Parts: sequence; C-alpha cells; structure tokens
Amino acid sequence: MTMDSKNLYIRIDVKGEASRTGGDYTVFLDVDQNSETGWWTGAEYIFDAWCGKAYLRRYTGNPYWIDRYEVVNPKLPVAFKDHTMEASIPLKDLGYPEAMDVVVMAWPCDAAGKVLTYTVGSNYADIEVDGDFGDWAGIPYAYMDAVGDAPDNVDMTYCYIADNATDTEPGCIFFCVDITGDLSETDLVVFVDSDLNPKTGYPLTPWNIGAEDIAEFYDSGNPGGEVVEGYALFDRYAKGTRVKVMFLAGEYGHIAGDEWIDDGDRAPDEGSVSFPYKVINSSWLENPVTLNGEMSPGEWDEATPIDFTLKNVTFFSFPPLDYTVATPDLVKATLWVKNDAKWLYMFMNVSFSGPNVPDGEDDADILYYWDGTTKIDAGGLDYDGDIKDFYGEGGYFDSDTVFGGEINVEGAATYDSICGCYYFEFRKELDSFDGYDGVLVPGHSYGAEPDDFMMVMFCNDTVVGGQYIGWETYVEAVKINLASCPWLLASIERIHEEDFPPGVGETELESILKTHTTVAPSTNVPLRVDVARYSEAPCDYALEGDIGKYIDVRLNATAGVDNVTIIVHYTDEDVALAGMPETYLSLYYWDSALGVWFPCTHCYVDTEDHTLGGVDFSGRIIAFINATDTHPTVNDLIGAPFTIRAHTPPHPYVYPIYLGPGWNLISPPLIPEDEDIDTVLKPVIPTVTEVWTYDASRGTWLWAEVIVDARGRTRVIGSLRTIEDGKAYWIKASDEEFLPIEGYV
Repeated sequence: MTMDSKNLYIRIDVKGEASRTGGDYTVFLDVDQNSETGWWTGAEYIFDAWCGKAYLRRYTGNPYWIDRYEVVNPKLPVAFKDHTMEASIPLKDLGYPEAMDVVVMAWPCDAAGKVLTYTVGSNYADIEVDGDFGDWAGIPYAYMDAVGDAPDNVDMTYCYIADNATDTEPGCIFFCVDITGDLSETDLVVFVDSDLNPKTGYPLTPWNIGAEDIAEFYDSGNPGGEVVEGYALFDRYAKGTRVKVMFLAGEYGHIAGDEWIDDGDRAPDEGSVSFPYKVINSSWLENPVTLNGEMSPGEWDEATPIDFTLKNVTFFSFPPLDYTVATPDLVKATLWVKNDAKWLYMFMNVSFSGPNVPDGEDDADILYYWDGTTKIDAGGLDYDGDIKDFYGEGGYFDSDTVFGGEINVEGAATYDSICGCYYFEFRKELDSFDGYDGVLVPGHSYGAEPDDFMMVMFCNDTVVGGQYIGWETYVEAVKINLASCPWLLASIERIHEEDFPPGVGETELESILKTHTTVAPSTNVPLRVDVARYSEAPCDYALEGDIGKYIDVRLNATAGVDNVTIIVHYTDEDVALAGMPETYLSLYYWDSALGVWFPCTHCYVDTEDHTLGGVDFSGRIIAFINATDTHPTVNDLIGAPFTIRAHTPPHPYVYPIYLGPGWNLISPPLIPEDEDIDTVLKPVIPTVTEVWTYDASRGTWLWAEVIVDARGRTRVIGSLRTIEDGKAYWIKASDEEFLPIEGYV
C-alpha cells in the first residue's frame, strides 16, 4: 500500500493467477484505529475487488445484514494481471484519514461473466435437490462460463436455472452449477434481484443489481463430485416474473462445530497492520543548529527521531538502462525536524551504499504541494552542498532564482563510509514571501489534506562505466505538524520574524503585508522581533467593540532596549467595523496578569491614506512604548497581544469579575459605560439567571430575572433596571463565568 495526495493505492501479489474472476480480494480499513468500532476487525470501510470490478462500502452499524453497508464508490479503478491485483481508492471517500489499521483477505472464487435475466416459467422442471442430477436432463444451460479462469475447485463451467411455477401457483427457482474440480470445499452463492431494482436489496452496485434473495450452499450438493444444486425461496416466484441472477462459486469458509473457519488467506493471520501517512511532529527549536552535515552533541536533542521506509518510485532514466546495476526497492532513513518562527530545520540520515556512492549529485528534499496540489515548492541539497530550491505550477518546474525568486534553503551534507549512510542537514524558510513558495505557519499542519500534500524524498544518481544513465527516487508521503511559538496564545494566520543589530531600525515591508504591522525598535543590543497576526481572540474573551484584528509582538530580550514603536495599519473596512470615526481608534493590549484589556497610553492616530506593497490603507495607529512610563512597557513585550477598538473619551476599561456556580456578591470596580442591566448582563446570559440588590433608601429588595420564552429568546424582567458602581449585588450563576464590566475609573 502507498498513497499520494489524492489516492490510496493497493497492490496484492498472489501465488497463482490473479485473473479477472479468479479471486475475491477484500481489504478491511479501520480508519479510526479502534477495533471496538466498525465491523469485524473494526473496519469502517470495506474494499472489494472481484469479477474484474472493485467498489468501496461503508459500515453503517445496522444489525440487519442487507442494510449493514452502504456503497460509497461503485467504480474503483482495478486491474488484474499475472500474479498481481492493483487498485486505488480516493482518499476523500475514506475521509482523508491520517492512519488506518488494515486486514487483507483473499479467497479463490469464480463469478459468472455476466448477470443473467431469467423469466419464471420458461424452464419448468420438478427438481429434487438430492444429489441425483437426472431431473436436470433436457434443461438448457443458462450460461457457459470460461474454463480455467479460477482454481479447479471453484471454476464454474455450466450454470443452469429452472423453476416449478405454474399458471395458478408460484414456485421455487432451482440452480445447478458444474465445477471442474472437487466440490468438497466449494460454496455456491446465487444472487437474485426479484424486483429488477438495483436500489433495493443487497447492493451489488458494480453489476447494477440489488439482490432481494441470496442463496448460499456450503459444502452442499455432491461433496467430492463436480456438480452442485440448490434452490431459492420456495413458493415465492409467480410465473412470468423476470428476475436477474448472478452466480458465484468460492472458498468462502464453513462452520466446524461452533467455529467459523476461513478458507481464504488472511493477512496478517491475526490482528491488523497500521498503514499511516507518516506523521512528523516538529519540535520547537531550543538548541541552535550549525548547518555542517554533522549531528553535533545536543544540537538535535529536542527533536524526536522518526524512522522512514522510502519507496523506490523511479520515474526517469536515459536508455539503455543497465539492469545489472541493482538498486533497492526500499531505503531506510531517519529524520529529525524542528522549527522556529522562521525556519524549518531537517536532519536526514539515509542508509545507502553501492556503486558510485558517495555521489555529489545524490540529494535529499522535502516537497510541498498546495492549491489543490497544482503548485509545488521543493527544497533540499545535494551531497556536494549544492542547494536545491524549486517551484512549479501548471506543469512547470523551475528554480526560485528565475523571475525574481530567491533561494531560501541552506545546508550541508556528509557521508559515513563505515556505516554506509548520508547525513543531510538543511533548513528551509517557512514563509519566504518571494511569490513562488508555499506558506507554512507555526502551529498548523500540512500534508495529507484534501488540497495539499507533502513528501520527503531521496534521489540517487546512477553512473555506469562513466555514463550517467538516470536516477532512482525514493519517497514517503508525510503530514507535518509544526510546533507553535511557545509565547503565542492562539492560532495564528501569519508571522514575521526579523533580527536587528544595535541601533534604530524598522521591520521590512514583508511584516506589513503579513501582519499589517510595523515594529520600530531602538536597541543597544542585537534583537529579534516577532510579529504575529492571530486568527482568533488570543485570550479569555474578545474586547467588545473591537474590529477582530489581533496581533502579537515579542522581543527575545528587553534589557538594553530603549523603546519600541508599534504601528498598526488599518483599512477602510476596519474603520467600518469599528462603527465610529477613525480618529476614535485606539490600540489596546492584553494584561495577562490582570486578565484585562487596557488602552496603550502613548497612542495616536495618523489618518493619512497610504499604499504599501499594493495594499491601500486609510491610516495607522501608532503606539510608543518605553521601559518606564508607558503602558505597556518594553518589559511587557515578551509576547503581548494587541487589538484595535474605537473608544469615546475618556478611554474605557474592561474589568472581568469572576462568578462561581451559585450566588456571588460583587460590586463594579468601574463606572459602567452603560448602566442598563440588559447591556451589562448580555455577555453572561444565560449563565446568569438572577440578580438582587438592597435599596437602603427605600428599604426594599430590587430584583432581576433572566427568562427564556417559547422561541428560545431571552429577556431580563424585574424591578432592578441598572447596575451601578458603589453598590453591591447578589448574582446567581449556573456555572463559572467572567462578567466584563466596561467603564471608567
């Protein structure tokens, strides 16, 4: 078994002839790897190939056998030749599994070459199923099957059909089949579609019938002989009824006492084997890497080694290829992978020896296909140190240096002649932004998806007698889970990482195009700045009224940094989301210690329209941050989320009040911006159900209750209509919740 981005491929080699009708090949696919779910071995899907056709069924869990499966794909590609059967299954039909447990069964069998149509009453006979076949005399055969297309004990030759229906009474359909060999282990199965409707009954979808009746005869008829006979559903078929009939003879198994004995061949004999996309869990880079083709002590300790078996999928050679030069079908490799915010690092150990090794042109690569697998980004290096960086689209494959691209791969390789293995050590930029490469983002997964695909590859050039004759390519499909930046609080869309020498600097245009943010530090020490754009709110709750644009700014060191200016560029669409004039926009930061969004203190808005990198912006919000008298300070920039929100002066604050299950006594620490109880309670409905307060001036309790009407709508009723600062309130909650009080100090 192997796979690419779209299909799972199955090849079964058999002892003997794998003819179109000479075997039934079933593959049980347990895609959730749970033997307690699914059918038999835990299989959610069953692949069947027989009679020259193949189809895929899904297990429904229905206890009634006719409805136990549903056909997912009735026409899978399949081929039989000599000793081999091969087929493919679209991964989309299997739900794009990362891995699966597999059991394969192969049974010798023979199926009639076509579905037969029979009219009840056309071959009247008074048949007794007794092993005496004289009562079949004079009945013409319904079908003559090819001889030699299956093993003797299941190889059908003549198939007969008769019935005993009369003008007044329905009757029984009888079957008789001649076999070329011994019937002692032969089972005959006859499928009858009695309503000529392929959508009812047991689905034999490739043959466009649905069998209402299935007659199975185990070790029946004439054991040791060459003829088997039987009947289907006594007294059911009226004269003149047209039915469709299909014959199948095979070694399906039999019952010995209370035990079912499989006469086919099962692989493995017990249990199942796992067939995965090779999943790579990239580690976060902790130890620096020196790209010299050697694994220095401690250099790769944080990465987990992953063992591979690379398959030979050679697709090119110059004729004449000298086949006396043996090349292996499989190559063993071990891979270490880690990443930071900018680079994907790989160390690959490939066991390979033989003629012309080491060869300067032998290379290791990682290939990524995306955009429906129509685009490709490949990076790696040759043994002699030459960098490989290619891209492709629409059938073209070219170097990144063409048409303005740039090389974003670095590395080196060595060869250990004692152990017979290559060591490739290289890194490839996750997001080069050169217009050709794919985009890989920390915290996300790539490969083995509906529209993207990734594989690891080793290529060996072959030279015979000084003549270059081609190369062998060894690959493995992989799914890579990139480690997320440890300081990030949620999933991100893009990230920009940049190093600054001492002095005053500003992030490149690339940072604006990825994150809509510019960071300008003034530093006395070398500094690394990361700017990320979140895809969701990075904290317990979003700031009410923000525009949904969240960023994160991180400095790898704060000592020696005088100040940092953060500039967030906004568009007309951002202003529309804010719902207020752009002069009211402000940058807020998340104080993780207090769990509160606060506005940046030294912040102003520049409303001048500007265009950067082809993107039109309608203005920018500028926040100045130093080490002492700003909020936040430089020391807070070890991973600080920011967002944009419109405000009405003076700046409002948001303070979350923890509510536990049951009654809570609270008092707002701020002057609520809107004291209306419906507005204050809106974020915590329906968790909060009641609110009470004592009005000392009137000597009475005021109350509010959240009710739900018949349509599921909520509203607040009662005598309490406002929540004010300086007053105490009993609040009843059904679960843990934070009540955000937005207002002024």
